Amino acid sequence: MAVDIDEVEGARYIKDELSHYPNVIYVTGQYFLPAVDFESCGINYQTMSFEAFERVAANDVEAEQIIIFDAPSIDLISSQSAVINRLLQSGSRLGLVTDMQPGGVNSALKKQWAVPVLAHPFSHCELGRFFKRVLEGQVVVVGAESDDSALNAESEPQFKGHVLIVEDNRINQMVVGDMLSDMGLSFDVVADGEQAVTKVLDKPQYDLVFMDIQMPVMDGYEATRQLRAKGYDKLVICGLSEMP
Repeated sequence: MAVDIDEVEGARYIKDELSHYPNVIYVTGQYFLPAVDFESCGINYQTMSFEAFERVAANDVEAEQIIIFDAPSIDLISSQSAVINRLLQSGSRLGLVTDMQPGGVNSALKKQWAVPVLAHPFSHCELGRFFKRVLEGQVVVVGAESDDSALNAESEPQFKGHVLIVEDNRINQMVVGDMLSDMGLSFDVVADGEQAVTKVLDKPQYDLVFMDIQMPVMDGYEATRQLRAKGYDKLVICGLSEMP
C-alpha cells in the first residue's frame, strides 16, 4: 500500500517546496522510482531510457537540467561518466537512485560525483529530502554529517549492531529499516531465504536476523534450518509474520 508523503509527519512542507520546480528528467531502465514517488512529492517529470539519453546527450547537453539516474550498478553509471561530468560542468543538478546494493556502493557513487544518492529501501521522508537536495543542487561531502545527523548530533543511538532483514515485501522492508535506523542500528536487506543464507555465509558478522516466514524461493523455516546446520547456533534469528 502506497503512503502519500502528506501522511508522514513533518514532510508536508517538502511537497509544497518541490512543486514549483521545473521538469525533472528520470533516466531509467528498471524504474527504481515508480510514478507514485514523483506524484506524491509534487514532482513534474518525464522518463527516458539510458539509450535515448545517450543519443540526446551525444549531440548536445543543455545547461542547468535536473536529472535523476537509476544506478543498478557502478559499472553502468561509470559508463556514463563522460556525460555526467559534462552535465555537472554545465550546471545541471543530478541525483542517483540505487536498488538493494552491497555495502559501499552509495559511498562510492557519492565520492565519484558528490551528488545525492537514494538507496532502497527508503521512507517517504527520505524520498522527499532526496528530491529537495537534488532540486537545490546540494553537493554531498563523503564523511561529513548529513543534515539529519547534524540535527540529531546530541542524540546518542539506543543500540549498536548490524542486522539482516529477510523480507520480500518492500513496504515491510522500509518500515523495519526505519525502525532500526532510528535505534542506531545498521542493516542489510535481502528478499528471500536463499539470499539470506548466502548473505550470512559471505558476511557472518550479523548480530541479529529478522526472518520473514513466507517468502518465494526459500521460506524462513528452511533458511533457519540451513543456517543452524552450518553452525550458526548462536546467531539470533527472530521470525517475522503478518497477523492473520
